[in-house]
Amino acid sequence: MENKPSLEEQMKVLTLDHDHLKIQKDPKVIPLLSGEPILFSCKIKKINENQWVQERIFIITTENIFNIHKNKIKRKIELKAIQGIS
Repeated sequence: MENKPSLEEQMKVLTLDHDHLKIQKDPKVIPLLSGEPILFSCKIKKINENQWVQERIFIITTENIFNIHKNKIKRKIELKAIQGIS
C-alpha cells in the first residue's frame, strides 16, 4: 500500500502568493477567517438551481475552505473533511 502525503505536505504547493484577491489586506473579510493564514483566494461564479450566475469569493486557508458572498460566510468546510476534488 502506497503512503499518501499528509494534507499538510499536499498544501505546501500553495503559498501566500496565491492570494489573488489580496484578502489579507481586506479589512471586511479578514475578520471572518479567525486569523487563519490564507493559501489561495479567487472569485468564482456559482450557478444556482434557477440557472442564475452568482459571484462568490473562494478562499482556502490552512484549516478551511470558505465561500463568501457580500462579506458573509455562505459555507465553511474543514479541509480534513474533504476526501477529493473533481
